[in-house]
Amino acid sequence: MQNKVKKHLSLPASTIVTSSFYTLYHLFIILPVFAFPFNWISAAGVFLAGIMWACIRERYGAETAIISHALADAAIMIVYGLYVR
Repeated sequence: MQNKVKKHLSLPASTIVTSSFYTLYHLFIILPVFAFPFNWISAAGVFLAGIMWACIRERYGAETAIISHALADAAIMIVYGLYVR
């Protein structure tokens, strides 16, 4: 998605657009799980993570971004399994 948006916008603008869609995708899960204001704080964190992964993808390639995302998801599941449930 980032490559297609980057054809029409600058790199910073395409990063914000793709991170916004990434956040919107996660928002449907975050909103009902957490109470206000933690759901919006979590959404802000997801947006920042989207920016981070867009930058990683741009600098190191898609494979590195996918691996770092998978590791982050694994860490979230471990924390959830150990402390939240």
